[in-house]
Amino acid sequence: MIHQANHEMARRCYSFDRATYDRSAQKRRAIGTGLRLGIGPSIGESSAGASNINFSSLFPASDILLSTQSDIGVTSSGGLVSNWADSAPSPNDFTATLTRRPSLTAGLLGNPGILIDGVNNGLTSGLVLSAPSTTPFRLGIVFRQVTWGPVGSVVAGTSINAWSVTSATCVSPNLRTLGGAAGSAIQGVALGTWEASEFFFSNSALDSIRRGSNAEQAGTGVGNANGGNFMVGNAGAFAFPANIEVLHVVILKGASASAMPASWRASITAKYGASVNV
Repeated sequence: MIHQANHEMARRCYSFDRATYDRSAQKRRAIGTGLRLGIGPSIGESSAGASNINFSSLFPASDILLSTQSDIGVTSSGGLVSNWADSAPSPNDFTATLTRRPSLTAGLLGNPGILIDGVNNGLTSGLVLSAPSTTPFRLGIVFRQVTWGPVGSVVAGTSINAWSVTSATCVSPNLRTLGGAAGSAIQGVALGTWEASEFFFSNSALDSIRRGSNAEQAGTGVGNANGGNFMVGNAGAFAFPANIEVLHVVILKGASASAMPASWRASITAKYGASVNV
């Protein structure tokens, strides 16, 4: 009888462990191509335990030009970030030379942040975007402005007169889009506030900006500049630094660029919590 009881207990423990393993494996498979590298407790989970954003469930893989999350694929030393891995199907990682490296911070809800100092920091990707009239694109970003400066570029390109999201010709805390011309749409979110924001570039009157919970605002076309390599937190030859903290960046083309689905903002809230203005 004792032997049978022990055998039954062992069988139940094995069944439980096997079911737990199967559920974990199923979860890892379900995450899909949204993840390439992971840091933290386990691949596919943020430090806070919330699932990472599964880009493959939100957009066709062929529409994803770049996708990063700050708790995935960050390489740092001494608290300074040298590489941020891109999880897109054709990845183009962000890199930074020693004197340009942003800081890794505590971030939000267990997800580390990448802090660009507004002096000389910045991250440069291998992604080169075509002129917007050739390949319209939409950029989504979760970030906060720590301070505001008159010529800071939240995102931009390395080319002269590249397209950008910038504070140029604005007043604090506003941002606008440029691309060889100045877009008429200008929006602000209070400094220090985490925001999920999106920007559309097409060299047409459809060019738009939506910061946080503001309504999407279109205006005049912002031009057709070819931006060179995509940058976060600076522009050109690191002459236009922004003081921002970043959690997530995604760039989309094709049908996905025409409108960001509500599910993207829902996924932001699920991962980063209600403190992000969506």
